[in-house]
Amino acid sequence: MLADDMGLGKTAQCSIAIAVLQISERVARTLVICPRSIVRQWQREAKRWAGLCATIVDGERKKRAMMWKHNSGLLIVTPQIVLNDAEIIAQRHFDLVVCDDISMLKNPNSKMTNAIRQIPRQRSWCLNGTPLENKPEDFVNTMQFVYPDLFSRHERNKTISPKVLKARVEPYFLRRRKQDCLKDLKEKQSFPPLEIEMSPEQARKYRRYEQQQWAEFQKNETYNDKLHIFALITRLIQVCNFDTETYASSKADAIEEKLAQILSDDQSDTKAIVFSRFVKTLDYLKEKYVGYNPILYDGSMSEKQREKAIEQFRNKGRLMLISTKAGARGLNLQMANYVFHFDRGWNPVDELQAEDRCWRMGQEKTVFVYRYMQVGTIEERIHQVLEQKRAMFDEYVDSMVEDSDGLVGAKFSMEDLINILRPSTPAEASLGDDL
Repeated sequence: MLADDMGLGKTAQCSIAIAVLQISERVARTLVICPRSIVRQWQREAKRWAGLCATIVDGERKKRAMMWKHNSGLLIVTPQIVLNDAEIIAQRHFDLVVCDDISMLKNPNSKMTNAIRQIPRQRSWCLNGTPLENKPEDFVNTMQFVYPDLFSRHERNKTISPKVLKARVEPYFLRRRKQDCLKDLKEKQSFPPLEIEMSPEQARKYRRYEQQQWAEFQKNETYNDKLHIFALITRLIQVCNFDTETYASSKADAIEEKLAQILSDDQSDTKAIVFSRFVKTLDYLKEKYVGYNPILYDGSMSEKQREKAIEQFRNKGRLMLISTKAGARGLNLQMANYVFHFDRGWNPVDELQAEDRCWRMGQEKTVFVYRYMQVGTIEERIHQVLEQKRAMFDEYVDSMVEDSDGLVGAKFSMEDLINILRPSTPAEASLGDDL
């Protein structure tokens, strides 16, 4: 597993390694599995860094069947295609299979994970800058692809201490960090969440809605339903983003003030990115920030539309609005050096991934990262949980390269979720009853 920090050129390193193995005739047929959002990028980077001509396996099933049968060399495919074509792939043999993005491997019970694991192969590589995204078991499950017999069935069903895990995986685990490699890379200044107050109208709407969600949760039929609680929390987060009736948003106003400073005419070389989990929020911000001609990038766009958006931002754009899920991985956006997280996701690693679209090899400026938190709302409770998960990543993953015994649990217990959903204080909760 190559687990270098994001932005250290894992795709380039892997492409060059594949070329070396091909030249030495140790590898002839290689399969790279990666998210659809970076398929074309993989093809370009393999050509750029190693002179490899890669074939993308895509299209109708009959066309793919012919491609599997007659193409050799380097093939690039998405996890979904691997699942759809599992029977065809089972009849082929690869000298090397590379998984770029371990999220496709962390669930041992999923059909996709099993389809990937069953690919006939001689060698198995993984690329990922964040090998521990949610819990330590994810890392163990991923290593099952790299070295299937590394952990016993019993070990795979329990939490292994960092010290034991380090000793077991060390021969198969490579990790470099930016601070060790890119001595000339400008620093990343990540500021603590800026605490802001909701506007009066937005606050009234939020308090009323908070009480409604809490009352719905307390219904007997939904009390122990985690997915339902997640849905209730998500609705509250969206209300924190902006009021759908008045379109008031303290966060949007605060960011707009900052944009006015950094995107002024006398700072023409500055570019900024705003990340949000919600497409509706991005649509709202596109209208609100229309004066900056923002460029939108979300999961509903085709590959060509995404490539066009990136090219526009690279050439003349000043502001880009990106869906965290669609744009947190695989993009090279070193032309920007201001990052705004409009809302928070459940995984702090997603935020790091998003920030490192800018803070990576080739960045010549200091990267500034801003987060916003509305006081007295669910955003404060989420922030506390996210900081715990961030601590787990720092202590657990870096124990692969340092001796560290720390481990912070990352699962969201029912108690965690209830405490996040619960109105902040009795005084605040009573506001909703008066409206």
